[in-house]
Amino acid sequence: MRIVRVYAQLIRAVLAVADKERKDVNLDMIKLDGRAGGLLEQSTLVRGIVLHKDLSHSQMRKETKDAKIAILTCPFEPPKPKTKHKLDITNAADYKKLQAAEQNYFKDMIEQVKKAGANFVSIWHISPFLPCPTPPLYVVCQWGFDDEANHLLLAADIPAVRWVGGVEIEMLAIATEGRIVPRAQELSASKLGKAGCIREVPSGTMGDKMIVIQARAVESQADSVSSVGQYAARAFADALLGLAEALAANSGLSPIHEVQRIKALQQQTNCPYYGIDCMQTGTNDMREQQVWEPFASKKQQILLATQVGLKP
Repeated sequence: MRIVRVYAQLIRAVLAVADKERKDVNLDMIKLDGRAGGLLEQSTLVRGIVLHKDLSHSQMRKETKDAKIAILTCPFEPPKPKTKHKLDITNAADYKKLQAAEQNYFKDMIEQVKKAGANFVSIWHISPFLPCPTPPLYVVCQWGFDDEANHLLLAADIPAVRWVGGVEIEMLAIATEGRIVPRAQELSASKLGKAGCIREVPSGTMGDKMIVIQARAVESQADSVSSVGQYAARAFADALLGLAEALAANSGLSPIHEVQRIKALQQQTNCPYYGIDCMQTGTNDMREQQVWEPFASKKQQILLATQVGLKP
């Protein structure tokens, strides 16, 4: 029955873009997007656009209802001179003037976005067919943002997505009935795309949190090796622990202290499900955090990394 459901979704996808009067179907409006690690039965139909991007800032809001989207193909940053130039900064006051001029430029661009009514610069799962109540702004940009612009967008509560591909930009414009704007100065309310709901959907897995488990298992196995091979096994375990230490460091934790604490916790409880709490949820049990990953997928990743590392 699960396979029948998949076939039914395929038919719904065709009917969603079919021109019943002309009895024609534009298959270019249907995009098949496969992700590794899942099953065919997990396939789902998205009546909208899926962009495999991240928000330009992790603290931007994760869901927006009745969004108005500014679709930009211009860099969200100050223009660069087209001729050779030289800028002399001799003191702190000159540097502050330069910084103030840059900030004012960004503020003007953001003000134009707000004046047009946009509330999203996007990288998310955009579903224009979902009805929702309140109107927010989003910005989707084909190019990058300056860090200063990113900070000001966050302060203005305008989520944004950068480095969106040209094909995705075009499909987004079609799905949301928006206009692609090459210059921020040309942005207006009539050119904004509209989406019933925009939300960020976590994709992939956070298997790195569970890498400590595998490292401890390798260490235990190394103890049972009596030959010189145990040194290679311990080196392999240290390499796996390096991933956990990097995850702890990127989460603002003390790498050595945190990894040793988790190893001790696993040994005391004889439970292999403890990992790095990089989201600061208060628990190190990955089951409670709903962190899962297919065994076959992780096994293949480690085998591939090992083979690459063994190449001379």
